[in-house]
Amino acid sequence: RIEESTMDNHDKASRRRWSWSSSSSDDSVDFKALAAKKFRKAPKASCQDAPKGDNNNAIERPPDERLVSDGNQKKRAKLESVDVIDLIDDDDCDNDCSNQKEDVYQQQEAQSSNCLKLFATDEDLATRKMVEQGHTLAHNHHWSFEQCQTMREMLRIDDSPSTKPASSIDWLVIGNYLVDFEFLLEAIPELLSIQRVVCFYGHANTSPERWKAYARDALDLINLDPSQSPNTVNNPNQRKISYGVHHSKFFLVGYSDGSLRVIIHTANIGYGDLFHKTQAAFIQDFAPKSTDSPASSPFETALLDYLDTYKFQEPRVFQPGKPKSFLRHVLKQYDFSSALGVLVPSTPGYHKLDLKEKRGHL
Repeated sequence: RIEESTMDNHDKASRRRWSWSSSSSDDSVDFKALAAKKFRKAPKASCQDAPKGDNNNAIERPPDERLVSDGNQKKRAKLESVDVIDLIDDDDCDNDCSNQKEDVYQQQEAQSSNCLKLFATDEDLATRKMVEQGHTLAHNHHWSFEQCQTMREMLRIDDSPSTKPASSIDWLVIGNYLVDFEFLLEAIPELLSIQRVVCFYGHANTSPERWKAYARDALDLINLDPSQSPNTVNNPNQRKISYGVHHSKFFLVGYSDGSLRVIIHTANIGYGDLFHKTQAAFIQDFAPKSTDSPASSPFETALLDYLDTYKFQEPRVFQPGKPKSFLRHVLKQYDFSSALGVLVPSTPGYHKLDLKEKRGHL
């Protein structure tokens, strides 16, 4: 527990309602580990008798348990349902209120668990293959079977224990820094049949020429280079600089059923990064807007503002049977109001002070 004595006067006033419960008996505070903890307000329970104000807060913490890989001895965070500590006094709620709160938290835990995945490593896939061949292992139903996916499974090209493959991909936007194009094309040959692919990258491990030759007009391959002419698609910065390239790693996937999948992850696209290292992803699907959908949402605004900094303003045919459109207009068709994540943008270059919150200077 973080005692108030560890805080200055300002923190005491602003954080008195927070405490952190640890399973360790050691009273010392690991501030490095503490910095990784994320505090947030929990949704208010639908109970009229519940106390108002600061008591409606909760803290979210990752599980303490860790899985140590025998192959590389790296600690891999255990992804499971989010552990929410409720600070509302249950004595002030009747049974109906408690049941309602429990339903809210269970739904929240299920949604959070479904959005956070790890990339399946070679070791994960070897274990999965042994189980498929009938070997009885102690961890046949280990959490990694549900929480680890390959890149193909994340894109819903392949089936996985937790998702079914999509009918087909109409369009795909790839953002990354380091891309091995030969590996990418061999891992996902279906890229050649997608009507529109836009790929932003900073550096290539292998040449993209083979992909360009096969894809022809269906591919926009954009090498981000800050030494090129400024305010262009290859250098969207305001000026030439020696370094300063988008490092964001994401997929925006438009499916033929009308849905959109947003994948924001940590891996460069290469065999070593994907199969030999611990990499994570936030994944969420979004439906098209309906008459009941809000005109916009904070997630949509942040996503569109960030993508605008790439300065990709070429109209393209993203959806079969529809005219050319800008990427921004295509994304505005989706309802992001159900987003479970918050985007924190980071844009290279020099920016005006009034844009600091949009460009990463928090």
